[in-house]
Amino acid sequence: GAERQYHDYQSELGIWRPLGEANLHTRINSFIRKYTDSYGVNTVIKSSTPESVATALGNLHELGVEEADFKWNPQPTKLVCANGVLDLDTMQLGSFNREQYATLRCTVSYDPTATCHEWESFLAEALPAPDDRARLQEWFGYALWPEIKIEKALLMIGHGRNGKGVCLKFLEALFDRTSVGSFELADFNGEYNVAK
Repeated sequence: GAERQYHDYQSELGIWRPLGEANLHTRINSFIRKYTDSYGVNTVIKSSTPESVATALGNLHELGVEEADFKWNPQPTKLVCANGVLDLDTMQLGSFNREQYATLRCTVSYDPTATCHEWESFLAEALPAPDDRARLQEWFGYALWPEIKIEKALLMIGHGRNGKGVCLKFLEALFDRTSVGSFELADFNGEYNVAK
């Protein structure tokens, strides 16, 4: 069958992260041993037991949950930030919530009163036209939306030292490193690079 992917809730981050199969097996083994060690040598637990438990956990339909009914990031208007979950409809900050099933996280703490004169000055210099600044802000918003289905690309064109790299570094800084990837345009023709 299809390869299962397991996730672990990171309560301090407010998101679910992929959990490697070997790591899952180790956790299952530790859990089983924790609750069976007091009974002495257990000949029932075999080396294949963690794998069997992982397989059972991967069969959601057997646990009463249909795979078609489950979805990661089901609430795209809830943005996990460093200091809580921001409701983009009300602009209210709430607590982390494991039932939100979020896998994406903005590393910035939300502060409704925050300003950044340095960033605004940089943008005014790099993109003098207000429409261009608004378009860049729109693209940053797309990056923060977990289910954006936009079949477009943003190309930043220009000679060196005109702000392209600073904009990309700023955008990358908004996210957890595990959510960001980049490579040169020339590498698009590599066999597996598009998948990255």
